[in-house]
Amino acid sequence: VVAVIILAVIIIFMKGTMKPVLKGDTFAPLFFILKNKNSWFVFAASSVIFGSYYTILTTVGLKMLTDAGNFKAHPASIVITVMAIIVACNNIFGNIILKMLGSRRKIMMLTAGGLHVAGTVLCMLAFYFNWHGLLIIAGFVLIAFPAGFFSIYCTVIKELQPPEYTGLAIAILNFFAFAAIAVWGNIAGAVLAGFEDGNISGVVNYPPQAYGMIFAIFSIFAAAGLIASFYLPETWHKKNGQN
Repeated sequence: VVAVIILAVIIIFMKGTMKPVLKGDTFAPLFFILKNKNSWFVFAASSVIFGSYYTILTTVGLKMLTDAGNFKAHPASIVITVMAIIVACNNIFGNIILKMLGSRRKIMMLTAGGLHVAGTVLCMLAFYFNWHGLLIIAGFVLIAFPAGFFSIYCTVIKELQPPEYTGLAIAILNFFAFAAIAVWGNIAGAVLAGFEDGNISGVVNYPPQAYGMIFAIFSIFAAAGLIASFYLPETWHKKNGQN
């Protein structure tokens, strides 16, 4: 209600704030962004990371640790909490790391993609071969670390568009990130469903191989995201006014 009142006041007393939409301009920015092939490389490189990270954080990570990592619920929940803290910190310190790399965005994104691949592959192997639970945690940390670089991807997608399209570009970047979270979560659920016997009662403990298969699929997506990062142009020169 308050928001509607404020909007009404703006419309009435601040004429010219809301500009009329010209014919043909409604979807022009959207089509412009989507026609830019470099935009798709950013969407792919970032969304695969967030798909893996948030699936662990919100869907199956805790159960993976208790079922196959031999952790009790409380220690496992601490691991998930630490993953969230890593991402929160990296959202702050990501720009510091970027400056240490000479503001080279591509190096940062290649590093993020490489860490993501390493994390998913390590988790896949740890589950398939029943390695120590600490290696599963190490894989989780490797996946969490690049998930905190979202501000870097926002910077790059802004630098690939005209200034007036930057807000929409970041919105689309967020859309693909959340779409990946939804898809990855459903993939994990479908894989786990394949290991159920159909007569479930009570708590189900899934075998390590089920989780290994999930990360095998995630590893393929992670590799695709890393490949997309190689095709991304370096955009740091735009900030520095170079051609």
